[in-house]
Amino acid sequence: FFFLFIVSFFCVFFFFFFKQKTAYEIMPSLVGSEMCIRDSIRTYWEATYQNINNCNSILKPEVLAVVENEKKRAQFEGEALFIRAYHYFNLVRLFGPTFLVTEEISIAESLKKDRSSVQATYAQIIDDLKRSVTDLQDITYSSNCLLYTSPSPRD
Repeated sequence: FFFLFIVSFFCVFFFFFFKQKTAYEIMPSLVGSEMCIRDSIRTYWEATYQNINNCNSILKPEVLAVVENEKKRAQFEGEALFIRAYHYFNLVRLFGPTFLVTEEISIAESLKKDRSSVQATYAQIIDDLKRSVTDLQDITYSSNCLLYTSPSPRD
């Protein structure tokens, strides 16, 4: 009887401290890492739609009308259309059907939108790119357009 008690105690002790974890016990650590991934995806999704909304703000006729120079107005419109097409291209490749928004909307309005088909999203991308090419065809960028140069203090 004493031997049976010792063996039972040893088995309980061994399994209590060295047992393999169940899926339920592992799940909290998985949930944490999944939450990081989910948060990253959510952050990307929200930032992309914020950028699309910014492009839609620029593309409003009353905003473009403020720019008096016709060439600059076409440049701003073409660049905004290109950026919007770029964002939709990434969204549709990553997530499939997207929420197609071509005008500035509020958060409340965005919650009521339905997803558009992949075909409709690609059609919008192509339309934006065609309009962008038309607007940007006369624009030339210098090779160092992103390079800031200033006089050196030694000059």
